[in-house]
Amino acid sequence: MAPNYFLYDLSQLHMTKHKIKPNKITTISNLFSATSLIAKNENSGFTYMPDYFIHEILDTPFAQSLGFFQIGSETLDWAFAMMYKRNHKLSKQGTIFI
Repeated sequence: MAPNYFLYDLSQLHMTKHKIKPNKITTISNLFSATSLIAKNENSGFTYMPDYFIHEILDTPFAQSLGFFQIGSETLDWAFAMMYKRNHKLSKQGTIFI
């Protein structure tokens, strides 16, 4: 993909490495849009993002409905993180991942 989809490429490598096969993938280059989709969409699963971004959104109204954890920084200059909708059953793929 294009250079602005660097995070997409990394997420694909990470999912392949851990044998995660999501049902659907939506690609969004705007981190705020991705966060909003996870927080507000009942059928959303999880998203990858730079760890520094999570610290930027912790004080936002929808942050309380999200769960966050750090998943490493294998090939990155910044830590890699994932977010998912709190109090929402994760898919089989999401559960395997965690």
